[in-house]
Amino acid sequence: FVRNDAQELLGYDHDEYVVQSKVDKLSIVNLLDELELQRKLTVQFFKNIDQEDLMRSGKANGSNLSVRAIGYIQIGHVLHHMKVIQERYL
Repeated sequence: FVRNDAQELLGYDHDEYVVQSKVDKLSIVNLLDELELQRKLTVQFFKNIDQEDLMRSGKANGSNLSVRAIGYIQIGHVLHHMKVIQERYL
């Protein structure tokens, strides 16, 4: 959306993606490294966009969504993954 692409983003079955990822074969260190890197990339992405970009919106999985809302969703999503890591691996 930040690039003004008007195409709707389709949803997907995230549970099926997990099965295909073979994440159960990764070490906790590897998982945490990947999570940390993804977080840094997301923060960097949002640092590089301006207020106008944040207000752009589009449709994802049948719902209207702004770039700013995606940023907030990302924050919650990281918290979700940290909880999963704590419950399953620590």
